[in-house]
Amino acid sequence: EKVLSIAFAIVFVGAFLMRFTEPAVLVLVGALLWGRYGSRRIPATTITTIAVAAIISIALLVALNREAIFGKYFLELKSFAWAGEKQSMLLNLFCLAIPQQIIPAFDLGFSHPPILGRYHGQFFSTRGDVAWSVAGLLISMVVVAGVWRSRRRFAPEILMLLTVMPALVVMMPSTPRYLMTYQAFFWIWFYEGSSWIAAMVPARTQRLSRNLALVAVAAALMIGLTLGLKSRGLLSRPSSPTAENNIASYVRGETGTYRPLEKFMKTLPRDRAILITITSALGRWKAISDLDYYFPDSAITKIASTKDMYVVLDCGSADMCATFSRAETKIRTTLALYGSFSYQLVFEASARKSRAEVFRIRPAIDSSAEVVGKQKGNP
Repeated sequence: EKVLSIAFAIVFVGAFLMRFTEPAVLVLVGALLWGRYGSRRIPATTITTIAVAAIISIALLVALNREAIFGKYFLELKSFAWAGEKQSMLLNLFCLAIPQQIIPAFDLGFSHPPILGRYHGQFFSTRGDVAWSVAGLLISMVVVAGVWRSRRRFAPEILMLLTVMPALVVMMPSTPRYLMTYQAFFWIWFYEGSSWIAAMVPARTQRLSRNLALVAVAAALMIGLTLGLKSRGLLSRPSSPTAENNIASYVRGETGTYRPLEKFMKTLPRDRAILITITSALGRWKAISDLDYYFPDSAITKIASTKDMYVVLDCGSADMCATFSRAETKIRTTLALYGSFSYQLVFEASARKSRAEVFRIRPAIDSSAEVVGKQKGNP
């Protein structure tokens, strides 16, 4: 058991560095230990030692990663929780995120992307989208039924998922992707719920009821296969571009935007340049260009007079680029709270689904008005 405990500690540290919700696994471990030793008398000193060791270990990991956790992820989570539409969060969870764990590429069933930007969702834009949302909701209800039916057998796993669920739900654009970590459990609960529903079919159709759960699983697989082929262009008409061409075009667009941006960022002097961006993008270029970020406050006017300060805005997907102007407006509005600044556009690149702009900002000479015109120049 000592060897297994050491192995768990090593894996836990590695997993924490890749996913900061990893401490939720300790809820699973605690529930399993309680189920195994709960009926025995465990010395209080042993419980205290384990608890203190866990707290110290997590505190140390958080301290070593404080810049990424508190400088980016915590602020991003806070912005989602504050600005995101709560109704859209729930619809995203039950009409898209959970069904997508059962049917791969479930989102392709919508005629329009259901997530608009970072904080808004639209699941009922067409009649087809309404029907597809209802289908997703029914799948989620089957999963919920399976969770309830298996609550005793899978209590530790359910507790672990409920621990991280609030953080995953508020981050609407990424909720389906983050839930993939727990996809195996969703499949188990979907089958359990399907079996329970099948068992409620009248006895005269008993033969059908025994196979109803398998039919539901087979239907989910077929729909997922169809949508998966559609996503790769294999079910498209011959006149439409193939998936390979779409991917190549997307990659060329991304590299055409971000590669020049990376080169430009690396030309900025590390000892003088400071970056400002929207909350969700804080720290993005720290690892690449080793440039520090600054969160605007009352001292920004003084710092901008002594340092080279740049506003960096970029987007890498169609939905994010749709709100690009909103992000720029938000930055300007935030900085206007602390003074007047001039904005000089020193870098600009764009493609069909990506865009990047960098502004050099300085305290405005005329404090009564902000210079907001975009004027190209040198940093």
